[in-house]
Amino acid sequence: ATTGTPVLIKSPTSMQGVFFCKYTQAEGKKLGLGVRVQNTDQGTAPGQLQGPISKGRHIQEWLETRGSPKLYLDRANFSNEKVISELDYSTCKRMARI
Repeated sequence: ATTGTPVLIKSPTSMQGVFFCKYTQAEGKKLGLGVRVQNTDQGTAPGQLQGPISKGRHIQEWLETRGSPKLYLDRANFSNEKVISELDYSTCKRMARI
């Protein structure tokens, strides 16, 4: 089964200069997941993961326990997970900053 999961990452400090998007995209690509992520000025990085459920669980755990080596995460929220019949996207992409 394939899943689509919106995710919101929150850090108590700025996410600029810690390569969060870069590391998240690299991990998603390694796992064959579709990943969309962006930084905000509020210290958050909203995004979405798409791909096989098992690989989605792997990157969720990775985000909560490892992520970017220069970033301390306050929390990672995963919400509205749903099974989808096909991927809306299958690559990793950094969205425009908001």
